[in-house]
Amino acid sequence: MGNLIQALVESYFQVHRTHVDGAVEARVIAVVGTDAIRVIVGVGVGQLDSGSQQTWPLNDVPRDLRRPNATFWVTVKTPPR
Repeated sequence: MGNLIQALVESYFQVHRTHVDGAVEARVIAVVGTDAIRVIVGVGVGQLDSGSQQTWPLNDVPRDLRRPNATFWVTVKTPPR
């Protein structure tokens, strides 16, 4: 199951260190164990302005952003047609 989730995240989302057009802000809440990280995607958007809390595979977030309150931006990859 973990490999499936990792494949979905890798195929649909791309992490950026700086803002790019069409990106949504995300913030790290905590590192969960040795292989997962808890993030809020869409900070200030939805869920009473707290965004959507999600657990991502640790390898999907660059090493220098794997700390509480680190901010990064996420875009959705467009699948090839």
